Amino acid sequence: MNVILINLVCKCLQITESCAEVKLQALLDITTQRILKSQGSIIDSVSDKYFEKLYLISKWGCDGSSQQSEYKQVFNSECDSDSSIFFTSVVPLQLVSGDIDDPNKIILWQNPRFSSPRYCRPIKIKFIHETVDITLQEKECIENQIEKLQPSIVHFNDTEIMVNHILMFTMIDGKVCNSVTSTKSAMRCYICGSTSKDFNKIEKMIDIKTNDLNLKFGLSILHSWIRFFECLLHLSYKIGIKKSQARGDEEKRKVLENKKRIQEDFKSKLGLLVDIPKCCYGTSNDGNTARRFFENTEMSSSMTTISTGVDIEIINCFKIVLLTISSGYKIDLKKFNNYCILTAQKFVDKYPWYNMSTSVHKILIHGT
Repeated sequence: MNVILINLVCKCLQITESCAEVKLQALLDITTQRILKSQGSIIDSVSDKYFEKLYLISKWGCDGSSQQSEYKQVFNSECDSDSSIFFTSVVPLQLVSGDIDDPNKIILWQNPRFSSPRYCRPIKIKFIHETVDITLQEKECIENQIEKLQPSIVHFNDTEIMVNHILMFTMIDGKVCNSVTSTKSAMRCYICGSTSKDFNKIEKMIDIKTNDLNLKFGLSILHSWIRFFECLLHLSYKIGIKKSQARGDEEKRKVLENKKRIQEDFKSKLGLLVDIPKCCYGTSNDGNTARRFFENTEMSSSMTTISTGVDIEIINCFKIVLLTISSGYKIDLKKFNNYCILTAQKFVDKYPWYNMSTSVHKILIHGT
């Protein structure tokens, strides 16, 4: 069976000098087969009735990266270049028996590291620059394949097991969310349409009408850690002027001096490089840096302090929110919502002059 499936996947592979892709159906078929094989002892121990309605729940998404290293190779097409890459992938999350919305459904397998690349399955890798049009084209292509998906059939110990598929488009960052929702500005919330100048008006944000269709994109856990960290970091740079934007040479000088001092403190005391531009893309702010920041709340607060400083209570509140959404446990949504609103209000009370970032607003106001 393994040889048959592998041969099937190979036949479904399409490889050119600028793109490699596999058909989604074939990829999910072999993924399902391997998951069932890995759970052999569990499958053997359960009744056949649990095989009547099986679902493999997966998440998928896409992302691009530019300014990659270019190699000494010639492309047949002048339009092709290996300086940019666009990646589409799927990650299996759960294999369940019973209706998806049934609280009594049986979980036969669960991804132990749902935010890790360990179980990531590439669908397409292409040398192309990420644009709004490219993102929309890829989304449409995968959604067309999802509509045509057939259940995966696996023969296990002389038993034919049929597994249906549910895929969620949630493995995406803010840039992709903005692209697929036609949100033109990174400072605008794609859920409620508000801009950063309104984010601190908590009462207004609680009552504002939202586009519930855009809630289906979920929360990017890794990006949440980074964006919450960056919100506090950038706030700390401007504590000396108490303004969201530095205007004039004197204010910009103060912000730059404070930024350099804070960067030096993080390097000398925690060994972290923060807000350092990388050679080809982005900055040194990553998930590990953000977690180290929130693990050392007292030291982080002291290093970002000038005058009133970044309050340690705010850092701890942000930390609890992030740990909750990262826990993997079922969350009491009412209590979590109340805590998020309380955290947002504390942030505004402490720093009314600084507009919270789009990602912080999205989780604290729309996270439930």
